[in-house]
Amino acid sequence: AYDTKPLSLMLFALSPTVLGSGTQPFPWIHIDDTVSAICAMVDQEQLSGPVNCVAPNVNTNKELSEAIAAAAVLSPKTPTLYLPSPVVRFMYGTERADNILLDSPRVAPQKLLDSGFTFEHPELGGALQALVDSKCASEHPQDKPFRTIIEARKKYQNRSKSTE
Repeated sequence: AYDTKPLSLMLFALSPTVLGSGTQPFPWIHIDDTVSAICAMVDQEQLSGPVNCVAPNVNTNKELSEAIAAAAVLSPKTPTLYLPSPVVRFMYGTERADNILLDSPRVAPQKLLDSGFTFEHPELGGALQALVDSKCASEHPQDKPFRTIIEARKKYQNRSKSTE
């Protein structure tokens, strides 16, 4: 099992949340690609030293928030919550906020790409949808609240479409 608590927290917030300006890069990678990358590092001698395990496509914090909202079946009319930088610093501490959340590094998986590694989920939207689909199909009891939220949102969205 993998940790989807950040995604679950975004679902409970009921709104896409942008940190600071939202223009900062936000490196990410799907869990399946992480495991595949680690296996490739074990199998291939040329993948030695530091290897960036991040998706090949860089997204901003705002794009991440929008993609989470889309994967969570939030209405496009759902307002976006913007957390100003001082609020983010207060919530997470100045050092963490400034070094990770408000000014993330722009990194690329150059060694992986140079080795011929192929990402199964190179695009953020598809990666998040794969996570949602796997959680909705899960039979694990801890995933029931997640499935319930997604199913309720889908029903609501379908009902809204039928009344338009």
